[in-house]
Amino acid sequence: MRGDGKDIRGKRETIEVGNGLETIDKASVLFNLGVVYSQIGLSYDRNTVNGRRRASHAFVVAAGSFAYSRENASMKASVGVSGTMDLSVECARVF
Repeated sequence: MRGDGKDIRGKRETIEVGNGLETIDKASVLFNLGVVYSQIGLSYDRNTVNGRRRASHAFVVAAGSFAYSRENASMKASVGVSGTMDLSVECARVF
């Protein structure tokens, strides 16, 4: 292959980048983001109006992260390379 990405015959070579684990990494990051925002929501003083408002916002963000993970990343990860059990569609329904 030459430096321009074409072989000797002038045909363009396609190179597959990655090994399919990117989807699992994305799903893990989304899950961890949801966990962190849940912990942030728990840290606010929910006895005050402002604390409840901030906690509610953190819980909504956490729920959104879990929902996005369930609807997108877990489906792709379960079809992907390893099909890990913790990212399967069945486990994602628990969220």
